[in-house]
Amino acid sequence: MTSGQKDAAKASKPADDDWQQVQRKKKKKGKKKATPKAKAPDPKPKVKAHRRPRHDVVVVKAKDPKSYSEILKLLRSEPSLQDSVGSVNKVRRSTNGDMLLQLTRTCVDPGELGQRLNDAIGELGAATTRSPVTAIEIKDLDEVTSKEEICEALRTHLDAAKLGPDAVRSLRKAFAGTQTAVVTLPVQLAAKAIKLGRVRIGTGLSHHRNTWISDADNQAAIWVRKGVPVQRCSSGQSHFYTWAQIAGIYIFSIYAPPRLSQEEFIGLLNNIVDEARGKTPILVAGDFNAWATEWGSRETKPRGRALLNALATLDVLLLNTGSKPTFVGEQESL
Repeated sequence: MTSGQKDAAKASKPADDDWQQVQRKKKKKGKKKATPKAKAPDPKPKVKAHRRPRHDVVVVKAKDPKSYSEILKLLRSEPSLQDSVGSVNKVRRSTNGDMLLQLTRTCVDPGELGQRLNDAIGELGAATTRSPVTAIEIKDLDEVTSKEEICEALRTHLDAAKLGPDAVRSLRKAFAGTQTAVVTLPVQLAAKAIKLGRVRIGTGLSHHRNTWISDADNQAAIWVRKGVPVQRCSSGQSHFYTWAQIAGIYIFSIYAPPRLSQEEFIGLLNNIVDEARGKTPILVAGDFNAWATEWGSRETKPRGRALLNALATLDVLLLNTGSKPTFVGEQESL
């Protein structure tokens, strides 16, 4: 490289004074944020802590908006309504101007209270009771089940004699020839229905097909021929037994498998006796897998002795013969 080229290279190279030294800021040492791990879904439904509780209310609609104060004074001053007014927890107005009387949870019969207030108001307006309701679905209904049958079954299983036909909001076709119903029930009745899990519907007074009434495990059943009336029947929640009132007679069908221990067998008998007590006339039929000389067996075994003690409380008459098989197949059993 010539001297001229060296001088040119020095000229193109920046001087050290033209450079500025930059110091990088040191990051503050701290705890590293832990990466949140994915949580398994909570199997229990979450309840909102700030959800407002729902109450029964009496809706008062005045013919003249100026009459609300007069109605309120009447409710406070009328001596016959003082016990009813004690069930009112809060008084407020709705968005459309109606007066709402919010009732306490201790109010026994909100419907009766609303009727009494309506009678007291008279020509000034009208009072009606509104209770919070919950919508539930009832599935696996057969294709001929009607809304009337659904209401009748709910009245029976939920002990709700005042349940009206308008409780069934819809009844639509589903898969495999079944139907699904949407029913609105008061909160307490809805909780009771959900707790039952299954409600037997379609075995009312009118039938269009043969009917099977079985237990929860499909171990015991009653076969009802087409056209035979069934007044009442089991909810289908019991194990190893079921019952139905057919043509006025209570019929119990029972199957006690041999695998049950003696303690489990006695528990089953206690459940049957508790269910059957007070139901007359009654017919108890089943395969108990129990031996006793009272019905012709060669000997009395613990199961047979427990069965005799249990049925003695029902005041029933023994009809079967122990020497005849209760099941006929490749192997006969007593």
